[in-house]
Amino acid sequence: MTTVHSVRSFLSSVLLRGVASGAVAIRGLVFLPIIAKNFGTTEYSIWSQIITTSALLFPVLSLGLESACVRYIAGEDREQARRSLTTVLLSILIVTTGLLAFAFEFREQLAVAVFGSADAVSYVPFLLLYVLATTIFQVLLGFYRAMNEVKIHSLFRLGQLIVDISVAVGLVVLLSGPLSWLLSGVIAVQILLALIVLGHQLLRGKFTAQIDARSFGKYLRYGVPLIPDSFLLWVLNFSDRFVVVHFMSLEAAGVYASAYRFGQMPRLLLSSLSFVLLPQISAMWERGERARVKLWIEHSIKYYLFAVIPAVLLLYHFGPVALEWLSTPEFAVSQLLFLYVSFGLLLVGVYELYVFVIYMNEKTWILPLTSVVAAGLNVGLNVWLVPIIGLEGAAAATVLSFGLQCLIVGVISQRLLKLHWDLPFLAKCLAAAGIMHGVLHFVDLLGGIAGAVVETALGLLVYLTATVLLRAWSWASIVELLQRLRRRT
Repeated sequence: MTTVHSVRSFLSSVLLRGVASGAVAIRGLVFLPIIAKNFGTTEYSIWSQIITTSALLFPVLSLGLESACVRYIAGEDREQARRSLTTVLLSILIVTTGLLAFAFEFREQLAVAVFGSADAVSYVPFLLLYVLATTIFQVLLGFYRAMNEVKIHSLFRLGQLIVDISVAVGLVVLLSGPLSWLLSGVIAVQILLALIVLGHQLLRGKFTAQIDARSFGKYLRYGVPLIPDSFLLWVLNFSDRFVVVHFMSLEAAGVYASAYRFGQMPRLLLSSLSFVLLPQISAMWERGERARVKLWIEHSIKYYLFAVIPAVLLLYHFGPVALEWLSTPEFAVSQLLFLYVSFGLLLVGVYELYVFVIYMNEKTWILPLTSVVAAGLNVGLNVWLVPIIGLEGAAAATVLSFGLQCLIVGVISQRLLKLHWDLPFLAKCLAAAGIMHGVLHFVDLLGGIAGAVVETALGLLVYLTATVLLRAWSWASIVELLQRLRRRT
Protein backbone atom coordinates (compact mmCIF):
# COMPACT_ATOMS: atom_id res chain seq x y z
CA MET A 1 0.00 0.00 0.00
CA THR A 2 1.43 3.38 -0.99
CA THR A 3 1.84 6.08 1.57
CA VAL A 4 -0.52 8.39 -0.34
CA HIS A 5 -3.18 5.69 -0.35
CA SER A 6 -2.52 5.10 3.35
CA VAL A 7 -3.21 8.76 4.19
CA ARG A 8 -6.35 8.81 2.02
CA SER A 9 -7.56 5.59 3.64
CA PHE A 10 -6.85 7.06 7.08
CA LEU A 11 -8.83 10.23 6.34
CA SER A 12 -11.77 8.32 4.86
CA SER A 13 -11.80 6.02 7.90
CA VAL A 14 -11.76 9.05 10.21
CA LEU A 15 -14.67 10.56 8.28
CA LEU A 16 -16.75 7.36 8.42
CA ARG A 17 -15.89 6.86 12.06
CA GLY A 18 -16.95 10.46 12.67
CA VAL A 19 -20.33 9.65 11.16
CA ALA A 20 -20.59 6.56 13.38
CA SER A 21 -19.58 8.56 16.46
CA GLY A 22 -22.19 11.13 15.59
CA ALA A 23 -24.68 8.28 15.32
CA VAL A 24 -23.83 7.15 18.85
CA ALA A 25 -24.43 10.70 20.07
CA ILE A 26 -27.69 10.87 18.15
CA ARG A 27 -28.76 7.61 19.78
CA GLY A 28 -28.29 9.16 23.21
CA LEU A 29 -30.08 12.35 22.21
CA VAL A 30 -32.99 10.40 20.72
CA PHE A 31 -33.34 8.16 23.77
CA LEU A 32 -33.35 11.20 26.08
CA PRO A 33 -36.72 12.61 24.92
CA ILE A 34 -38.21 9.14 24.39
CA ILE A 35 -37.54 8.16 28.01
CA ALA A 36 -37.89 11.58 29.66
CA LYS A 37 -41.16 12.53 27.98
CA ASN A 38 -42.81 9.09 28.15
CA PHE A 39 -41.63 8.07 31.63
CA GLY A 40 -39.96 10.84 33.64
CA THR A 41 -36.75 11.66 35.47
CA THR A 42 -36.77 8.52 37.65
CA GLU A 43 -36.89 6.11 34.71
CA TYR A 44 -34.31 8.13 32.79
CA SER A 45 -32.07 7.97 35.87
CA ILE A 46 -32.41 4.17 35.99
CA TRP A 47 -31.56 3.98 32.29
CA SER A 48 -28.56 6.27 32.83
CA GLN A 49 -27.29 4.25 35.79
CA ILE A 50 -27.42 1.04 33.74
CA ILE A 51 -25.36 2.66 30.97
CA THR A 52 -22.93 4.09 33.53
CA THR A 53 -22.44 0.77 35.35
CA SER A 54 -21.85 -1.01 32.05
CA ALA A 55 -19.08 1.48 31.28
CA LEU A 56 -17.49 0.63 34.65
CA LEU A 57 -17.61 -3.14 34.21
CA PHE A 58 -16.51 -3.43 30.57
CA PRO A 59 -12.74 -2.94 31.12
CA VAL A 60 -12.85 -5.32 34.10
CA LEU A 61 -14.71 -8.06 32.25
CA SER A 62 -12.60 -7.64 29.10
CA LEU A 63 -9.38 -7.84 31.17
CA GLY A 64 -7.95 -4.96 29.17
CA LEU A 65 -7.47 -7.42 26.29
CA GLU A 66 -9.38 -5.38 23.72
CA SER A 67 -6.82 -2.59 24.11
CA ALA A 68 -4.01 -5.14 23.86
CA CYS A 69 -5.46 -6.41 20.56
CA VAL A 70 -5.42 -2.89 19.12
CA ARG A 71 -1.82 -2.47 20.24
CA TYR A 72 -0.39 -5.78 18.95
CA ILE A 73 -2.55 -7.33 16.21
CA ALA A 74 -1.31 -4.88 13.57
CA GLY A 75 2.22 -6.24 13.98
CA GLU A 76 1.31 -9.95 13.83
CA ASP A 77 1.06 -12.22 10.80
CA ARG A 78 -2.33 -13.65 9.83
CA GLU A 79 -2.03 -17.02 11.62
CA GLN A 80 -0.69 -15.48 14.81
CA ALA A 81 -3.47 -12.89 14.74
CA ARG A 82 -6.09 -15.66 14.40
CA ARG A 83 -4.70 -17.49 17.43
CA SER A 84 -4.55 -14.27 19.44
CA LEU A 85 -8.14 -13.30 18.64
CA THR A 86 -9.41 -16.79 19.50
CA THR A 87 -7.59 -16.82 22.83
CA VAL A 88 -8.83 -13.36 23.76
CA LEU A 89 -12.47 -14.09 22.88
CA LEU A 90 -12.63 -17.38 24.81
CA SER A 91 -11.02 -15.80 27.87
CA ILE A 92 -13.45 -12.89 27.94
CA LEU A 93 -16.48 -15.14 27.46
CA ILE A 94 -15.48 -17.31 30.43
CA VAL A 95 -14.69 -14.38 32.74
CA THR A 96 -17.79 -12.35 31.81
CA THR A 97 -20.39 -15.11 32.20
CA GLY A 98 -18.83 -16.35 35.44
CA LEU A 99 -18.59 -12.98 37.17
CA LEU A 100 -22.07 -11.80 36.15
CA ALA A 101 -23.66 -15.07 37.30
CA PHE A 102 -21.92 -14.61 40.64
CA ALA A 103 -23.09 -10.96 40.83
CA PHE A 104 -26.73 -12.04 40.44
CA GLU A 105 -26.59 -13.64 43.89
CA PHE A 106 -26.11 -10.15 45.35
CA ARG A 107 -28.86 -8.42 43.38
CA GLU A 108 -30.37 -6.55 46.33
CA GLN A 109 -27.01 -5.08 47.31
CA LEU A 110 -26.44 -4.17 43.66
CA ALA A 111 -29.81 -2.39 43.53
CA VAL A 112 -28.85 -0.23 46.50
CA ALA A 113 -25.36 0.50 45.15
CA VAL A 114 -26.44 1.34 41.60
CA PHE A 115 -29.98 2.73 41.94
CA GLY A 116 -29.91 3.95 45.53
CA SER A 117 -32.76 1.70 46.72
CA ALA A 118 -33.55 -2.00 47.11
CA ASP A 119 -36.96 -1.24 45.56
CA ALA A 120 -35.23 -1.19 42.16
CA VAL A 121 -34.06 -4.81 42.46
CA SER A 122 -36.29 -5.80 39.53
CA TYR A 123 -33.96 -3.85 37.25
CA VAL A 124 -30.82 -5.76 38.29
CA PRO A 125 -31.38 -8.67 35.82
CA PHE A 126 -31.69 -6.09 33.03
CA LEU A 127 -28.48 -4.48 34.24
CA LEU A 128 -26.52 -7.74 34.21
CA LEU A 129 -27.88 -8.87 30.83
CA TYR A 130 -27.13 -5.46 29.35
CA VAL A 131 -23.56 -5.62 30.65
CA LEU A 132 -23.10 -9.15 29.24
CA ALA A 133 -24.49 -8.29 25.79
CA THR A 134 -22.60 -4.99 25.60
CA THR A 135 -19.29 -6.53 26.63
CA ILE A 136 -19.39 -9.30 24.04
CA PHE A 137 -20.60 -6.97 21.28
CA GLN A 138 -17.93 -4.35 22.02
CA VAL A 139 -15.14 -6.93 22.15
CA LEU A 140 -16.16 -8.42 18.82
CA LEU A 141 -16.41 -4.96 17.25
CA GLY A 142 -13.03 -4.11 18.76
CA PHE A 143 -11.48 -6.90 16.69
CA TYR A 144 -12.32 -4.93 13.55
CA ARG A 145 -10.47 -1.95 14.96
CA ALA A 146 -7.48 -4.11 15.87
CA MET A 147 -7.37 -5.40 12.29
CA ASN A 148 -7.66 -1.82 10.97
CA GLU A 149 -11.08 -2.54 9.47
CA VAL A 150 -12.58 0.64 10.83
CA LYS A 151 -15.12 1.00 8.02
CA ILE A 152 -16.76 -2.34 8.87
CA HIS A 153 -16.76 -1.40 12.55
CA SER A 154 -18.44 1.91 11.78
CA LEU A 155 -21.08 0.32 9.54
CA PHE A 156 -22.09 -2.06 12.33
CA ARG A 157 -22.35 0.91 14.71
CA LEU A 158 -24.60 2.71 12.25
CA GLY A 159 -26.73 -0.42 11.94
CA GLN A 160 -27.02 -0.59 15.71
CA LEU A 161 -28.21 3.03 15.80
CA ILE A 162 -30.98 2.41 13.26
CA VAL A 163 -32.24 -0.76 14.94
CA ASP A 164 -32.03 0.65 18.50
CA ILE A 165 -34.00 3.77 17.61
CA SER A 166 -36.58 1.71 15.70
CA VAL A 167 -37.03 -0.58 18.70
CA ALA A 168 -37.32 2.37 21.12
CA VAL A 169 -39.91 4.16 18.97
CA GLY A 170 -41.89 0.96 18.41
CA LEU A 171 -41.95 -0.28 22.00
CA VAL A 172 -42.26 3.01 23.88
CA VAL A 173 -43.84 5.57 21.57
CA LEU A 174 -46.16 3.37 19.50
CA LEU A 175 -46.98 0.57 21.96
CA SER A 176 -46.64 2.67 25.16
CA GLY A 177 -44.61 -0.09 26.79
CA PRO A 178 -42.83 0.29 30.15
CA LEU A 179 -39.10 0.80 30.63
CA SER A 180 -38.63 -2.97 30.99
CA TRP A 181 -39.81 -3.41 27.39
CA LEU A 182 -37.25 -0.91 26.17
CA LEU A 183 -34.44 -2.56 28.13
CA SER A 184 -35.42 -6.00 26.83
CA GLY A 185 -35.49 -4.71 23.26
CA VAL A 186 -32.08 -3.02 23.47
CA ILE A 187 -30.53 -6.13 25.04
CA ALA A 188 -32.02 -8.34 22.32
CA VAL A 189 -30.59 -6.04 19.64
CA GLN A 190 -27.12 -6.24 21.22
CA ILE A 191 -27.23 -10.03 21.36
CA LEU A 192 -28.47 -10.33 17.76
CA LEU A 193 -25.80 -7.98 16.45
CA ALA A 194 -23.08 -9.79 18.43
CA LEU A 195 -24.12 -13.06 16.78
CA ILE A 196 -24.09 -11.42 13.34
CA VAL A 197 -20.62 -9.95 13.93
CA LEU A 198 -19.33 -13.29 15.22
CA GLY A 199 -20.74 -15.08 12.17
CA HIS A 200 -19.16 -12.53 9.84
CA GLN A 201 -15.77 -12.97 11.46
CA LEU A 202 -16.03 -16.75 11.41
CA LEU A 203 -16.88 -16.74 7.71
CA ARG A 204 -13.81 -14.59 7.04
CA GLY A 205 -11.55 -16.99 8.93
CA LYS A 206 -10.63 -14.66 11.76
CA PHE A 207 -10.59 -17.48 14.35
CA THR A 208 -8.90 -20.85 14.64
CA ALA A 209 -9.20 -23.98 16.77
CA GLN A 210 -5.86 -23.18 18.43
CA ILE A 211 -5.07 -20.90 21.33
CA ASP A 212 -1.73 -19.25 22.10
CA ALA A 213 -0.78 -19.10 25.77
CA ARG A 214 2.49 -17.29 25.10
CA SER A 215 0.96 -14.36 23.24
CA PHE A 216 -1.88 -14.36 25.77
CA GLY A 217 0.67 -13.70 28.51
CA LYS A 218 2.01 -10.71 26.59
CA TYR A 219 -1.52 -9.42 26.08
CA LEU A 220 -2.30 -9.77 29.78
CA ARG A 221 0.88 -7.94 30.79
CA TYR A 222 -0.23 -5.06 28.60
CA GLY A 223 -3.95 -5.18 29.36
CA VAL A 224 -4.20 -5.98 33.08
CA PRO A 225 -2.56 -2.71 34.22
CA LEU A 226 -5.28 -0.96 32.23
CA ILE A 227 -8.02 -2.50 34.42
CA PRO A 228 -7.35 -0.39 37.53
CA ASP A 229 -6.66 2.56 35.25
CA SER A 230 -10.00 2.03 33.48
CA PHE A 231 -11.73 1.79 36.85
CA LEU A 232 -10.09 5.02 37.96
CA LEU A 233 -11.06 6.68 34.69
CA TRP A 234 -14.61 5.51 35.34
CA VAL A 235 -14.38 7.15 38.77
CA LEU A 236 -13.31 10.36 37.05
CA ASN A 237 -16.09 10.18 34.46
CA PHE A 238 -19.03 8.64 36.30
CA SER A 239 -18.63 8.41 40.08
CA ASP A 240 -20.18 11.87 40.43
CA ARG A 241 -23.55 10.32 39.41
CA PHE A 242 -23.43 8.03 42.44
CA VAL A 243 -22.45 10.89 44.73
CA VAL A 244 -25.39 12.89 43.37
CA VAL A 245 -27.73 9.89 43.92
CA HIS A 246 -26.74 9.57 47.57
CA PHE A 247 -26.44 13.29 48.47
CA MET A 248 -29.30 14.59 46.34
CA SER A 249 -31.59 12.11 44.54
CA LEU A 250 -31.85 9.57 41.74
CA GLU A 251 -33.76 12.16 39.71
CA ALA A 252 -30.98 14.73 40.13
CA ALA A 253 -28.46 12.16 38.90
CA GLY A 254 -30.58 11.68 35.78
CA VAL A 255 -30.62 15.41 35.10
CA TYR A 256 -26.86 15.63 35.58
CA ALA A 257 -26.27 12.61 33.34
CA SER A 258 -28.32 14.18 30.54
CA ALA A 259 -26.30 17.42 30.76
CA TYR A 260 -23.07 15.41 30.87
CA ARG A 261 -24.11 13.57 27.70
CA PHE A 262 -24.52 16.92 25.97
CA GLY A 263 -21.17 18.04 27.34
CA GLN A 264 -19.53 15.06 25.66
CA MET A 265 -20.34 16.42 22.22
CA PRO A 266 -16.89 18.07 21.82
CA ARG A 267 -15.25 14.70 22.50
CA LEU A 268 -16.96 13.27 19.44
CA LEU A 269 -14.61 15.47 17.44
CA LEU A 270 -11.75 13.43 18.93
CA SER A 271 -13.26 9.96 19.19
CA SER A 272 -13.29 9.32 15.44
CA LEU A 273 -9.71 10.55 15.11
CA SER A 274 -8.25 8.65 18.07
CA PHE A 275 -10.19 5.50 17.22
CA VAL A 276 -8.53 5.31 13.79
CA LEU A 277 -5.20 6.81 14.89
CA LEU A 278 -4.14 4.24 17.50
CA PRO A 279 -3.87 1.17 15.23
CA GLN A 280 -2.22 3.33 12.56
CA ILE A 281 0.53 4.71 14.79
CA SER A 282 0.97 1.29 16.45
CA ALA A 283 1.92 -0.14 13.05
CA MET A 284 4.24 2.84 12.39
CA TRP A 285 5.90 2.39 15.79
CA GLU A 286 6.51 -1.31 15.14
CA ARG A 287 8.19 -0.34 11.84
CA GLY A 288 10.46 2.06 13.72
CA GLU A 289 8.86 5.22 12.30
CA ARG A 290 9.05 7.15 15.57
CA ALA A 291 9.34 10.61 13.97
CA ARG A 292 6.22 9.96 11.93
CA VAL A 293 4.27 8.90 15.01
CA LYS A 294 5.38 12.13 16.70
CA LEU A 295 4.14 14.19 13.76
CA TRP A 296 0.74 12.49 13.65
CA ILE A 297 0.11 12.94 17.38
CA GLU A 298 1.23 16.59 17.31
CA HIS A 299 -1.14 17.49 14.51
CA SER A 300 -3.96 15.46 16.02
CA ILE A 301 -3.74 17.57 19.20
CA LYS A 302 -3.47 20.78 17.16
CA TYR A 303 -6.54 20.27 14.99
CA TYR A 304 -8.55 18.66 17.78
CA LEU A 305 -8.20 21.88 19.77
CA PHE A 306 -9.00 23.95 16.68
CA ALA A 307 -12.35 22.15 16.43
CA VAL A 308 -13.23 21.68 20.09
CA ILE A 309 -12.58 25.17 21.50
CA PRO A 310 -15.58 26.77 19.74
CA ALA A 311 -17.70 23.70 20.55
CA VAL A 312 -17.18 24.30 24.28
CA LEU A 313 -18.38 27.90 24.01
CA LEU A 314 -21.35 26.95 21.83
CA LEU A 315 -22.45 24.44 24.46
CA TYR A 316 -22.13 27.14 27.10
CA HIS A 317 -24.46 29.39 25.14
CA PHE A 318 -27.02 26.90 23.85
CA GLY A 319 -26.66 23.61 25.75
CA PRO A 320 -29.30 24.37 28.43
CA VAL A 321 -31.84 25.47 25.79
CA ALA A 322 -31.31 22.35 23.68
CA LEU A 323 -31.46 20.02 26.70
CA GLU A 324 -34.75 21.44 27.96
CA TRP A 325 -36.23 21.35 24.45
CA LEU A 326 -35.34 17.67 24.04
CA SER A 327 -36.63 16.65 27.46
CA THR A 328 -38.86 18.50 29.94
CA PRO A 329 -38.50 21.56 32.21
CA GLU A 330 -37.42 19.19 34.99
CA PHE A 331 -34.09 18.81 33.15
CA ALA A 332 -33.22 22.53 33.30
CA VAL A 333 -29.58 23.23 34.26
CA SER A 334 -27.30 26.27 34.32
CA GLN A 335 -24.89 27.48 31.62
CA LEU A 336 -22.07 27.22 34.15
CA LEU A 337 -22.63 23.48 34.52
CA PHE A 338 -22.31 23.04 30.74
CA LEU A 339 -19.14 25.12 30.66
CA TYR A 340 -17.50 23.07 33.41
CA VAL A 341 -18.41 19.70 31.91
CA SER A 342 -17.54 20.50 28.30
CA PHE A 343 -14.21 22.14 29.20
CA GLY A 344 -13.32 19.20 31.43
CA LEU A 345 -14.00 16.81 28.57
CA LEU A 346 -11.87 18.98 26.26
CA LEU A 347 -8.98 18.24 28.63
CA VAL A 348 -9.82 14.53 28.48
CA GLY A 349 -9.31 14.66 24.73
CA VAL A 350 -5.80 16.07 25.10
CA TYR A 351 -5.09 13.43 27.76
CA GLU A 352 -6.24 10.62 25.44
CA LEU A 353 -3.86 11.71 22.70
CA TYR A 354 -0.95 12.01 25.14
CA VAL A 355 -1.74 8.53 26.46
CA PHE A 356 -0.88 7.10 23.04
CA VAL A 357 2.77 7.93 23.77
CA ILE A 358 2.62 5.76 26.89
CA TYR A 359 0.90 2.98 24.93
CA MET A 360 3.64 3.03 22.28
CA ASN A 361 6.34 2.73 24.93
CA GLU A 362 4.41 -0.17 26.59
CA LYS A 363 4.46 1.59 29.96
CA THR A 364 0.78 1.08 30.78
CA TRP A 365 1.69 0.44 34.44
CA ILE A 366 2.16 4.21 34.76
CA LEU A 367 -1.48 5.00 34.06
CA PRO A 368 -3.07 3.59 37.25
CA LEU A 369 -0.57 5.57 39.31
CA THR A 370 -1.47 8.82 37.58
CA SER A 371 -5.20 8.14 37.53
CA VAL A 372 -5.44 7.30 41.23
CA VAL A 373 -4.35 10.83 42.10
CA ALA A 374 -6.92 12.42 39.80
CA ALA A 375 -9.66 9.98 40.84
CA GLY A 376 -8.98 10.61 44.53
CA LEU A 377 -9.24 14.35 43.95
CA ASN A 378 -12.48 13.84 42.01
CA VAL A 379 -14.18 11.82 44.74
CA GLY A 380 -13.03 14.16 47.47
CA LEU A 381 -14.21 17.25 45.62
CA ASN A 382 -17.56 15.63 44.80
CA VAL A 383 -18.23 14.65 48.41
CA TRP A 384 -17.31 18.18 49.50
CA LEU A 385 -18.97 20.28 46.77
CA VAL A 386 -22.16 18.39 45.84
CA PRO A 387 -23.84 18.88 49.26
CA ILE A 388 -22.90 22.59 49.12
CA ILE A 389 -23.60 23.72 45.54
CA GLY A 390 -25.33 20.73 44.00
CA LEU A 391 -24.82 19.75 40.36
CA GLU A 392 -22.43 22.62 39.66
CA GLY A 393 -20.22 21.16 42.40
CA ALA A 394 -20.05 17.83 40.57
CA ALA A 395 -19.19 19.62 37.33
CA ALA A 396 -16.49 21.74 39.01
CA ALA A 397 -14.95 18.58 40.50
CA THR A 398 -14.90 17.09 36.99
CA VAL A 399 -12.98 19.91 35.35
CA LEU A 400 -10.41 20.20 38.17
CA SER A 401 -9.77 16.44 38.22
CA PHE A 402 -9.47 16.18 34.45
CA GLY A 403 -7.09 19.13 34.46
CA LEU A 404 -4.79 17.46 36.97
CA GLN A 405 -4.89 14.15 35.09
CA CYS A 406 -4.06 15.85 31.79
CA LEU A 407 -1.16 17.73 33.36
CA ILE A 408 0.41 14.65 34.97
CA VAL A 409 0.16 12.43 31.88
CA GLY A 410 1.30 15.28 29.64
CA VAL A 411 4.50 15.79 31.66
CA ILE A 412 5.28 12.04 31.66
CA SER A 413 4.56 11.66 27.94
CA GLN A 414 6.76 14.62 27.07
CA ARG A 415 9.67 12.82 28.75
CA LEU A 416 9.04 9.75 26.58
CA LEU A 417 8.45 11.56 23.29
CA LYS A 418 8.98 15.31 22.99
CA LEU A 419 5.88 16.75 21.33
CA HIS A 420 5.85 20.28 19.91
CA TRP A 421 2.91 22.59 20.64
CA ASP A 422 2.07 25.24 18.04
CA LEU A 423 1.38 27.98 20.58
CA PRO A 424 0.85 30.83 18.05
CA PHE A 425 -1.80 28.70 16.32
CA LEU A 426 -3.50 27.93 19.65
CA ALA A 427 -3.48 31.62 20.63
CA LYS A 428 -5.18 32.53 17.35
CA CYS A 429 -7.85 29.86 17.92
CA LEU A 430 -8.53 31.25 21.40
CA ALA A 431 -8.73 34.79 20.04
CA ALA A 432 -11.16 33.69 17.32
CA ALA A 433 -13.28 31.87 19.92
CA GLY A 434 -13.30 35.03 22.05
CA ILE A 435 -14.61 37.02 19.08
CA MET A 436 -17.31 34.39 18.50
CA HIS A 437 -18.29 34.52 22.18
CA GLY A 438 -18.55 38.30 22.06
CA VAL A 439 -20.81 38.21 19.00
CA LEU A 440 -23.09 35.56 20.48
CA HIS A 441 -23.32 37.43 23.77
CA PHE A 442 -24.98 40.39 22.07
CA VAL A 443 -27.02 38.52 19.43
CA ASP A 444 -30.50 37.18 20.15
CA LEU A 445 -32.17 36.55 16.81
CA LEU A 446 -35.15 34.32 17.47
CA GLY A 447 -35.00 32.88 20.97
CA GLY A 448 -35.75 29.27 21.84
CA ILE A 449 -34.40 26.26 19.97
CA ALA A 450 -34.79 27.86 16.52
CA GLY A 451 -32.67 30.81 17.63
CA ALA A 452 -30.10 28.44 19.15
CA VAL A 453 -29.68 26.59 15.83
CA VAL A 454 -29.34 29.79 13.78
CA GLU A 455 -26.96 31.39 16.27
CA THR A 456 -24.83 28.24 16.44
CA ALA A 457 -24.38 28.41 12.66
CA LEU A 458 -23.57 32.12 12.96
CA GLY A 459 -21.05 31.42 15.72
CA LEU A 460 -19.24 28.80 13.65
CA LEU A 461 -19.13 31.16 10.67
CA VAL A 462 -17.66 33.93 12.85
CA TYR A 463 -15.07 31.55 14.32
CA LEU A 464 -13.90 30.19 10.96
CA THR A 465 -13.75 33.67 9.45
CA ALA A 466 -11.74 34.95 12.40
CA THR A 467 -9.22 32.08 12.20
CA VAL A 468 -8.68 32.83 8.50
CA LEU A 469 -8.25 36.56 9.09
CA LEU A 470 -5.84 35.85 11.95
CA ARG A 471 -3.92 33.50 9.61
CA ALA A 472 -4.32 30.53 11.92
CA TRP A 473 -4.48 28.28 8.87
CA SER A 474 -4.67 28.33 5.10
CA TRP A 475 -5.25 25.83 2.32
CA ALA A 476 -1.54 25.92 1.58
CA SER A 477 -0.77 24.86 5.15
CA ILE A 478 -3.26 21.97 4.87
CA VAL A 479 -1.63 20.77 1.62
CA GLU A 480 1.81 20.99 3.25
CA LEU A 481 0.58 18.99 6.24
CA LEU A 482 -0.81 16.21 4.04
CA GLN A 483 2.51 16.02 2.19
CA ARG A 484 4.41 15.70 5.47
CA LEU A 485 2.08 12.98 6.72
CA ARG A 486 2.66 10.98 3.54
CA ARG A 487 6.41 10.86 4.03
CA ARG A 488 7.96 7.95 5.89
CA THR A 489 10.58 9.53 8.08
